[in-house]
Amino acid sequence: MGWQKAAAYTSGHLAESPKAKAVFAVRLDPAAYGSDINHDFAVHLIAQRAKFAPHFAGGDPAPEDAPACPECGAPMRLRHGPYGEFWGCSAHPTCKGRRPV
Repeated sequence: MGWQKAAAYTSGHLAESPKAKAVFAVRLDPAAYGSDINHDFAVHLIAQRAKFAPHFAGGDPAPEDAPACPECGAPMRLRHGPYGEFWGCSAHPTCKGRRPV
């Protein structure tokens, strides 16, 4: 992600959501490199990535009252776009189904 997109993301309404705040609260540890810098970097990177796993593991669960997708029948998720909220298919990007809220 380019710095412009990151700045727009962190300064917009998305950065104020509870989920975004939880991700931003994750702190990375300083790296400790030994004689094998490549191996040590890889081990450090994997450990830091694991800190974010709970936030991205299963994606957003579909709410109990979510409507079914008109195209494929999968449950839909509430999405936030530039023109407001809408229901988007949970099978995205395979299915592009959407509905107004």
